[in-house]
Amino acid sequence: MQSKDETRFGQRDMASVRWRRPIGAHAKVLVIGGRREGKPDAANRPRQPTAFLKFPTSFAEPDAALMLPRRDGRFEIDAAIGFVIGREASRVSSKDAAGLIFGYVLLADVTDVDAYEEEARTNNGLLAKNHPGLSAISRVIHSRDASAGLPFSVRMKVNGAARQSFSTTDFPWSAEEAIAAWSLPTLVPGDIVALGAAMARTTAPLVAISPGDEIEIESDHLGTIRHTVQSP
Repeated sequence: MQSKDETRFGQRDMASVRWRRPIGAHAKVLVIGGRREGKPDAANRPRQPTAFLKFPTSFAEPDAALMLPRRDGRFEIDAAIGFVIGREASRVSSKDAAGLIFGYVLLADVTDVDAYEEEARTNNGLLAKNHPGLSAISRVIHSRDASAGLPFSVRMKVNGAARQSFSTTDFPWSAEEAIAAWSLPTLVPGDIVALGAAMARTTAPLVAISPGDEIEIESDHLGTIRHTVQSP
C-alpha cells in the first residue's frame, strides 16, 4: 500500500508530465490526399496513391494550438488516419504490407492554400504543408493488437459542426496498397502512411479554417484530438 507521501509524489509527478508528439524527429509522414474533381471512385482512381510529405516539425504538440503562419491567408484542413510502420521494408507487396503496421494515429492535415497554389506551378507542395505546428497528430499510438482488422470510422467537427466523416473502407486504396506503393523508398519504424478524408468516396472536401476555430477529430477506436487555431 502506498504511503501518503508516495501518493502525493505520484500525483505531483503525473501532473508535471507533458505529452509530446509520438513521432520521431526523422520520421517520414506521407499523407495520401488532396483536392480532386469528382469522387475518387474506381472510374476516377489515379494509377497510384500519390502523397504529400509532411515534416515532423509541422505537427503541433498535443496540448498546443495549430499555428497558422499568418492571419490573412487561406488555410484548409483534412482529417486523416495514419498507419504507423513497425519494421523496415522496401518494395513489399500489399499482402506483405499488412505485417508492417504497428499501430494507428489520428491526424489533422492543414494546408496553406496560397502557398499550395504557388508551388503548384512547379508541382511542389512542401512549404504549403510544413509550417511549424500547422497540423496535428494524436498523442499516442494505438496498438495494432488492440484494434486489428477493424474498419475505423473517423469524424471531424469544426466549431461543433460536422464537416467530414469517413471509414477506412471508403478509400480507392486499402492501407496495405498505400503502404506497398510507398515502400518503393524504404520505410522504417516510426514512418507513417496516412489516408486523408478528401480522398474517401463518401466525404466532404477540404474544410476552410481561420484563427479562433475549434477543431475536433474523433474515432470510436482511436479517441479524439482537439485543437484551437491561432495565428501570429
